[in-house]
Amino acid sequence: MHGHTLQSATVHFSHVQVLILLIRVLTFTAAFNMALGPIPWIIISEIFPARIRGRAASVGVLALWAATFVVAQTFPMLKNDIGVTGTYFIYAGCSLITFLFVLLELPETKGKTLEQIEAYWHHRHPSKAVQD
Repeated sequence: MHGHTLQSATVHFSHVQVLILLIRVLTFTAAFNMALGPIPWIIISEIFPARIRGRAASVGVLALWAATFVVAQTFPMLKNDIGVTGTYFIYAGCSLITFLFVLLELPETKGKTLEQIEAYWHHRHPSKAVQD
């Protein structure tokens, strides 16, 4: 088998381009951390009934990290197959769907106790409520 040599391309960016990229990355990070970033953690901590909250939260966190793993693993493949722009459009579409779900389906929980939130879910979906 013949050895392969890797071609290395050096890309040079101006200081302005680097600054613009840095500002964009920091803006995205700040926006994500103030908006969609913490939502799964809040939902995981509030959505489950008290008697199963610990175990259910463990499953929720596992699902959250599994989703993060999927994004990290698919990004390089998508970037190579459909390009950076197409990849970000896919992720932006997923973020839009998530935003709409949160906006339309999840209740406002500010100022409510965990018991009040649990009662809301029992009232909204009585057939799906966990029976004691």
